[in-house]
Amino acid sequence: VAARLAPSDSAAISVSLLVNQELYLCGSSPDGEWESVVIPSKAGQDCGVSTPVTEPTIYTGPCRSGWLPSKHIQVVAG
Repeated sequence: VAARLAPSDSAAISVSLLVNQELYLCGSSPDGEWESVVIPSKAGQDCGVSTPVTEPTIYTGPCRSGWLPSKHIQVVAG
């Protein structure tokens, strides 16, 4: 599955993910069809997204980020 730079099938690919790859959910597109995600490059990596923010902001941490279609995401914790 490919994470995209924007919530659109026509947006450029930011990173390709493996099946069952862990990631952080950070928000949804207004229509609920896409999820903003942050993807650690290795298990246990601190991506700096564990503290809530008051306003939406562009992710600038050490991990990759992008948008995934909601239909490809299965929440398994929290």
